[in-house]
Amino acid sequence: MPVIQNPPFYADLEDVGIQIPLDFRRMTGITFIDTILISDAAPVPPTEWLPLLFHELVHVLQYEELGLNRFVQLYVNGWAEGGFRYEDIPLERDAYELDAKFRSAPAQPFDTLATVRNQLSGYGIA
Repeated sequence: MPVIQNPPFYADLEDVGIQIPLDFRRMTGITFIDTILISDAAPVPPTEWLPLLFHELVHVLQYEELGLNRFVQLYVNGWAEGGFRYEDIPLERDAYELDAKFRSAPAQPFDTLATVRNQLSGYGIA
């Protein structure tokens, strides 16, 4: 897609002087349940396509295990508790941990679902 758009309510926030919390237009990719959006506005080198898709697919598994409401709750709470820093969102840290494992040996299979379930068990969930 050309660019990942911000949610429509962002205009209302800006109208009353509230800074938008997270600019979707600057994202390379984002996952909504089982749909992965990749932005043309943030070009990805060919060597980064598979790791990017792998990272987003980890989020698909997180959504499947948690359900929409719990995923959103954990994601937003983790973002707020981390001082609104993307890199401090626990679900993102988990996805990047698996991303690093994938990058270190892309031809070496591992049970991603079992690893995601193990990570989520640390939140008292799975």
